[in-house]
Amino acid sequence: MGLSSFTAGTRVPIYIPEENSLEWQELGPDTILLNKLLEDAFLDPGKARFTLMHECAHHLLHQPYFQQIAAAGERTAVAYSIQRGRDQGLLEEKGPWTDDDRIEWQANYLASALLMPEKRVSAVLEKKGYKDAYFEQVMGGYSETTAYNQLINRLACAFRVSTTVVKIRLEKRGFERLPDLRKPKPDPWLDWIPESKKPARMSKEERRLEQIGLAWEEERNKEKDW
Repeated sequence: MGLSSFTAGTRVPIYIPEENSLEWQELGPDTILLNKLLEDAFLDPGKARFTLMHECAHHLLHQPYFQQIAAAGERTAVAYSIQRGRDQGLLEEKGPWTDDDRIEWQANYLASALLMPEKRVSAVLEKKGYKDAYFEQVMGGYSETTAYNQLINRLACAFRVSTTVVKIRLEKRGFERLPDLRKPKPDPWLDWIPESKKPARMSKEERRLEQIGLAWEEERNKEKDW
């Protein structure tokens, strides 16, 4: 969705939709290209903003790295980074990380910090009452998951970013979620399971009275036989 060039003469393939073909073009240093799909009015506006900030983060953090790659003649002397179309990878667990994985994670993290600065996030949470609304809903017996998702969506609209970026920022600033305080609903299947009825244990006095009764019945039966 985004591409950055860090050196002069960087050759990259550009898709020409009118001709349905690829054309190689040379880019100069300090150049950022964005996919035209980001202009789609039906696309989440936060996507274009995050993609641009992601590429800006590469220029702030990794320009020397990519210039060194080009100078060493590695990767066919092409120095550019490409951001994929999904930012869900920000939350996904990974296996062993490569250098590219770390670079992309750093760009993602800085992009989210640029779009949602710490002080502004705190101010919006407090002044707009989003934080209080979350606590009131959960304490009032509302679903914690639903209340948290509403908080995420409100912040995403306020900062015009994706919900994934909001989740990252809240997690990194140590936002503490409440436990779900709703009473667990009874399981209807339990009504179909008969309770095991174990005989109650008799006390010592009850056993003595039972023995007396049995002995009396035995003597009575003997008298009938006579």
